[in-house]
Amino acid sequence: MHEKIQIIDKPIEEFTNAWNRSDSKYFANLFVDDDKWTDVLGQHVRGKDQIKRLYEYSFKSVLKNGTLITRSKRIRFIRNSLVAIEVEWKSTGNKSPDGKLLTSRCGLPDLIVALENNIHDCKIILRHIVDYTTTYYRSDLIHDHMTINGIEGHEI
Repeated sequence: MHEKIQIIDKPIEEFTNAWNRSDSKYFANLFVDDDKWTDVLGQHVRGKDQIKRLYEYSFKSVLKNGTLITRSKRIRFIRNSLVAIEVEWKSTGNKSPDGKLLTSRCGLPDLIVALENNIHDCKIILRHIVDYTTTYYRSDLIHDHMTINGIEGHEI
């Protein structure tokens, strides 16, 4: 069991590194092909390709100079190869779409992680995130219905 808990640190560390490097491709590859994703604005996407396209915009704009820090985690094994993880995070250095520096944010994502290949490979299956701070609202970014990088939704 102790070895499994150490293995779970890997996707959390990779998630944080990809975020801090603003690397949408590396970030998306941490997930299974048909992952279900909900971000802090309540936007739902499915699969690596849509996650990559969603974060290409974010990493080039509001999250461009941001830093993500993981603070603590809670782990619960659902089955031998399936784990629920909650990770408290703090993000600093983010800017609004018009370039205004935002206050630090903190929150909690719920991750479901599959341990694959004799637990030496972890992939995120599901992620829903809660932002405890209210630095901006989804309505601040939504203007009109449109397609963003091939994702049906609202203009950001």
